[in-house]
Amino acid sequence: MMTEGDIEKYGTGFHRIRTAIKDYPGMEFNYEEMQNGFVSELRYVPVDKNKTDVPNNVPKNVERQEKIIKYLRLNKQTSMNELAGLLNVTRRTIKRDIAELKEQNRIERVGSPRTGYWKVLDNK
Repeated sequence: MMTEGDIEKYGTGFHRIRTAIKDYPGMEFNYEEMQNGFVSELRYVPVDKNKTDVPNNVPKNVERQEKIIKYLRLNKQTSMNELAGLLNVTRRTIKRDIAELKEQNRIERVGSPRTGYWKVLDNK
């Protein structure tokens, strides 16, 4: 038996669930109406974080590249994954920006990819 006040907002649950999980890639919410109610499913589908289907014509972002330089000055061992998280972009975007910064002789990688570090070459 349900008493008054047991339901927070009647009829808003599905919308609120979808809103809550939209920031989590790979989370899926489905429901199916049945004769005497419904069945809901909340599941996680693994997402490839190194997805490379980003188009090559993504616009350059000079401001983002300056932020990369700033982060590398603060921590020369910052990884591409850390930069992607800090700047809220994909690893592929960071990889493109790093390649461009290397081509411009603004940074270089010293040592191995695993144990090396970034060297900022300009003094802007």
